[in-house]
Amino acid sequence: FKYSPDGALISLSVTDENNFIRIAVQDNGPGIHPDDLPHVFDRFYQSKQVNAPVQGGAGIGLALCKELVMLMGGEIHAESRLGEGSTFSCTWPKNEMTTPDAGLPQKEEAVLAADPEALSAGSATETAATDEPDEDAEEKHTVLVVEDHADMRDFVVEILHPYYKIQTAGDGEKALALLEEKDPLPDIVLSDVMMPNMDGFTLLKNMKSNPLWRHIPTVLLTARAAQEDRLQAFGIGVDDYLTKPFDAPELLARIRNLLNNYQERKQWQKKEVTATGLAIDFGEKPESWGTEWLQQARDIVKREIVNHNYKVSDLAAEMLISESQLLVKMKQITGLTPNEFIREIKLQKARMLLENKAKSTIAEVAYTAGFNTPGYFSTVYEKRFGKRPAAYLADY
Repeated sequence: FKYSPDGALISLSVTDENNFIRIAVQDNGPGIHPDDLPHVFDRFYQSKQVNAPVQGGAGIGLALCKELVMLMGGEIHAESRLGEGSTFSCTWPKNEMTTPDAGLPQKEEAVLAADPEALSAGSATETAATDEPDEDAEEKHTVLVVEDHADMRDFVVEILHPYYKIQTAGDGEKALALLEEKDPLPDIVLSDVMMPNMDGFTLLKNMKSNPLWRHIPTVLLTARAAQEDRLQAFGIGVDDYLTKPFDAPELLARIRNLLNNYQERKQWQKKEVTATGLAIDFGEKPESWGTEWLQQARDIVKREIVNHNYKVSDLAAEMLISESQLLVKMKQITGLTPNEFIREIKLQKARMLLENKAKSTIAEVAYTAGFNTPGYFSTVYEKRFGKRPAAYLADY
């Protein structure tokens, strides 16, 4: 239907040819150029003809069709004449079917009884692997796949879903909407470049300009291999750029490397943050872990450190974001929840007072550092630094 004009004739025939069953689909559309015909079943192949009747295909549908036919022991062929139409034929050997025992469960019936929409990975906003142990589900990273072509989207999901939780979006606008509402955020974003409504470059610019999203690793998957396209992507801040066609092992390796590097940076940062009292410099670039944002939050907490009524909701209000956004961003930048962040600043204040012997009693240190009770303060301090506060004052 995609390649046939209005009013065209499309015919389907089924024939029994000796030991084979043949199904043929024929149209009287524009036909396929002889140079393209040998490649129509190749993954990602797109016509090189400038006057091709349909532009923008993903090059996935016929490749998947061939794989399905071959899985059933059949063959598929294409015949075409320019200006006259095309014929696609599938041939399978006739095999004797064995009727399953009535007492055995019928897997096919279970599939037929399922919700048809649930069987399409591309129609789901979130797709999880069904062939992996359930106990691993919580440990899987989440990948957001942004692709307008359903076949290509399903193909990428097919590669990733055994290893990751999957979210999908049909274009950049839908991806941004998903980022706005998702908590937690995806761990990595894979996006096509050419899409309706909002392309991959614009999506990338929006992500890099938002302090809540700029840290998320991004990969562009595109047929645009020109040097200027790559430079544009890397200029915006993309982490990796993979041209179609690509191999599944290469895609998985690149995602794994990006996620590993990101996790290592987060662990290093959390260690540095807690070791230095949150007073480190993460670099000059505004996208390098939100230094200015973190300093602003730290200054507010220090200002209110003795205000026992000051809550996380108050901090969120002063930072001009919601509590859920504060939680997401704080975790991404420091590895701490907002409550842990506030407590860490109080503990660093207390350590300074104790090391400088600025107070003569544990109670004074606790209250000055913003803790309500000396007992609770002593417990959390020892857990954090491995030393009881009283040990500092033993020789006072």
